[in-house]
Amino acid sequence: MATLRSFSSDVIDERGHGLCPVCLTQRVVIESHVDVLYEVEVAPGSGEIVVVDERLADSGWDESDGVGCANCGWHGRVSDLFR
Repeated sequence: MATLRSFSSDVIDERGHGLCPVCLTQRVVIESHVDVLYEVEVAPGSGEIVVVDERLADSGWDESDGVGCANCGWHGRVSDLFR
């Protein structure tokens, strides 16, 4: 999963703006999907499929993923955060 690591000065411009383009809050929610890779096998005797391992695939968000602001209710895309 991608992690946005920044200092407040990295996301706040000279006018004091935060991430949300409407209310300027510095906290928003990005909706992204994570792929999980399952390793499975057939259980002897029962024929059931058993998960023997699971791993998160490389993932993260991209510019087209949805984003919302719990503070004001705004919804948009990640690309809208940096306009």
